[in-house]
This record gives sequence, structure tokens and C-alpha cells, in this order.
Amino acid sequence: MVKKIADGVVHTLPADLQKSLVSPALAKKAWEDITPLARNEWICWTISVKKAETRKDHVRRAVEDLARGKEYVGAPAMQLFQEHFPSNYDFDAIAQRIFTNGKKEVL
Repeated sequence: MVKKIADGVVHTLPADLQKSLVSPALAKKAWEDITPLARNEWICWTISVKKAETRKDHVRRAVEDLARGKEYVGAPAMQLFQEHFPSNYDFDAIAQRIFTNGKKEVL
């Protein structure tokens, strides 16, 4: 018996994404390890497109990103900073300056 792959919070896992998640073990494991809300975001991102070719691309990219360990569809601001700036930046200090007392501060 095949174990059902977990759904999101609101959306059920579409057949095309479920089929693609079965084969790469890393992607399936990552899918099961992320939160139901994160799974819901991946599902929404996959099903919200208009063209079939774009949906196929989103399914492919979702599986690849999950297999690489990406938990969320949208990259948080700090993740983008870390990808594009040298590792000697103090990201905690930058984040604290950006979000001081719940208000954005202009750097």
C-alpha cells in the first residue's frame, strides 16, 4: 500500500505534484518535513498559474527546490541578502535595523 503524501492547510495536493514528489526521495522527505502551511504555499504556487506549460515548470521547480532543502516558495529577505552579499555581513544587525519596533527603518 502506498502511503498518502500530506496535503496543505487549505489545499489538497494536486495529482501532478504528488506524482512528481514520489520519485526523488529528498523532495518527498522535505515535503513531509515542512509545515502544512509551507506545503499549502507550494500547492498554491503550483496551481495558481494559467498555462499548462507554466504549471509543469512550477511542479518541476518545486520538486527541485524541495530536494535542495528550500522550505518556502518565496525567499525571505535575509535569505536573499545571504545569497548576494559576502558572509562577513552581520545579518542579525541588518535585520534589527530594518525592523525596529515593528517599523521599517530606511538604511
